[in-house]
Amino acid sequence: MLTHLLTYRLSSQAIGAITCHYSAVACANGADVIFVLDASGSVGKRNFQKATRFAAELVELLIVGGASNSRRISRVGLITFADSASVQFQLNSYDNKLDVLQALNVRHMGGATNTHLAIR
Repeated sequence: MLTHLLTYRLSSQAIGAITCHYSAVACANGADVIFVLDASGSVGKRNFQKATRFAAELVELLIVGGASNSRRISRVGLITFADSASVQFQLNSYDNKLDVLQALNVRHMGGATNTHLAIR
C-alpha cells in the first residue's frame, strides 16, 4: 500500500487563498494517510479548525477500513504538534470512516511550533 505523509500547515496569510476541488480525485488503490496538523498558538484555534475540516473532507473521499485484501481500502492516522507532538490515532486505530471522522475532532493545543517533533 502506498504511504502518504500529508503535512498541512496553515498560516493566517495563506488560509484565505486555499481553495480545493476534491471531486476530481479518484484512486484506484487505497492509501495510508497520516495527517500532521500544526496545533500551535501561531496557527490559532480558528485556523486549526479549518485544518481539521480539510482533513475530514479528504477522509470523506476515501474508502476507510481496517486490514483487508482490498487494494481500495485506506487507513488514516493523525499527529498534532505544538510544544510537543501527539499521536492522536494510528493507521490501525479505526476501521471505518465514521470513527475516523469523529476522531478528527481534536482540540487546539496552542503553544510553540515544534515541527521537528512531529516528523521524527
